[in-house]
Amino acid sequence: EDFAGIINGAGYKQAFDNPAKFSVSLVPWTIIRWIARVLGFGAKKYARGQWMQGMSFTGIMDAVHRHIIAWESGEDIDPESGEPHLAHAACGLAFLSWMIDGPDKAEYAHFDDRLFVGAAKLRARNSN
Repeated sequence: EDFAGIINGAGYKQAFDNPAKFSVSLVPWTIIRWIARVLGFGAKKYARGQWMQGMSFTGIMDAVHRHIIAWESGEDIDPESGEPHLAHAACGLAFLSWMIDGPDKAEYAHFDDRLFVGAAKLRARNSN
């Protein structure tokens, strides 16, 4: 139906009610800023986007855990980067989310070295 000149806020209501649409506005901007700064540090130290070449899932989680342990121990800021430990942990989780749910997730599957996943693969191979 054509616009009838009524301004009542209903223009995008259907989009908000659609569960397939996600609201980026719900994400706290601080986490986006934190991740961007840590990625900038990583780009200078290594290379821009180097993490996209892939790495072991457990290696990423080991780093996430080290940053969380440092934070839980009272150290808020990573001494090397000057950025929050929680920002580094968030980056690691962002990397994993990309590798398990991004557009190229099949390319990253061989980096999944979680112990229980490896054990399940071994059991499946041995049962054949």
